[in-house]
Amino acid sequence: MSERHIGWPKKLVLSAVAVFLMLLLFEGAASTITVAYRFFRSGDPPQLAESSHTRYDQTLGWRNEPRYADPDHYGPGRGLTVDGEGFRTHLKGRQASKSVRVLCSGDSFTLGFGVDDLESWPAVLSKLEPRFETVNLGQGGYGVGQAYLWAIEELEGVDPLLHLFAFIGYDFERMRDDRFLGHGKPLLRVIENGLQVTNVPVPQEVISTGSRWGNSLGELRLVRALRWLLPGDPSSSGHRLSLPEAERVARAILEDLRDRHLARGSVFVLIWLPLESELGTTDPPWHGFVRRTAMSLGIPLIDVKPHFESIPSERWSEFFSDSDQHYSASGYRLAAEAILAALRSLPDVHRILDER
Repeated sequence: MSERHIGWPKKLVLSAVAVFLMLLLFEGAASTITVAYRFFRSGDPPQLAESSHTRYDQTLGWRNEPRYADPDHYGPGRGLTVDGEGFRTHLKGRQASKSVRVLCSGDSFTLGFGVDDLESWPAVLSKLEPRFETVNLGQGGYGVGQAYLWAIEELEGVDPLLHLFAFIGYDFERMRDDRFLGHGKPLLRVIENGLQVTNVPVPQEVISTGSRWGNSLGELRLVRALRWLLPGDPSSSGHRLSLPEAERVARAILEDLRDRHLARGSVFVLIWLPLESELGTTDPPWHGFVRRTAMSLGIPLIDVKPHFESIPSERWSEFFSDSDQHYSASGYRLAAEAILAALRSLPDVHRILDER
């Protein structure tokens, strides 16, 4: 059919499709350029930036080096301090005087990647509510399984009255594999008697240039999208949980933590921390699962996403780092404010604070 026989409605549709395809092309090019830049910028694996302050661990894969201290770790004036127990600290060497110990578990968003010790959301939470003594059990690259294993390892020693178990949606995807972008990690499975930890002792692996290419390719948005559709994962060693099995593991983890805290008489709360790409979306991956599971298990869930979305969208970029997907200092503070406001509305937390 010649061009003069194509009506204006069809021309409009074809033009819209062409514009859409052009945007996809630019998005793909931008993603590829970003990944290539990160690869060539450094000889270290860019996916595990925590390697400078962590060491190999046969049960968790990696954990903080005790007594690590660098006043300019993330840049001038943005220090990272690890205490003798391996927790990031914001106490600067003084003894805590607060009366409500709060265990904060999670990944790099809980660790406070990119900001000073005093600017992570656990540190800000402690400042906003002086009765809270927060203990930061965040670690970069951790999936839900590793955060769970570290938490149950430390429960007796930390003895918290309140446990905040925080995560981004991608932490549930990390839980599905026995390695994180080339680094070995434990893999949890559900058996008849409950949870089983496999791939331990965790293999100690060295990332080569070739595997760095594979890891970097894993950052491409196209590869990330394919991971949701395909049963395998190019960054794993072949041991990857199916989605139904991963959901069973996640539910078992949350149920076990709930039961442990019920037995201890402490309060257990889940926290969803949003990525910038999730803002304005209706139901990010794993979001609905977490919401339904928390409700069925009777676990309080604090969803920080609506709090970010209550701010005009033209300001969202202020709360995220320019160099990666983590929060900026103002983003961590915003998350802490949202968490505290929600905590104060929970009867069990309100009771704990009233008793202090």
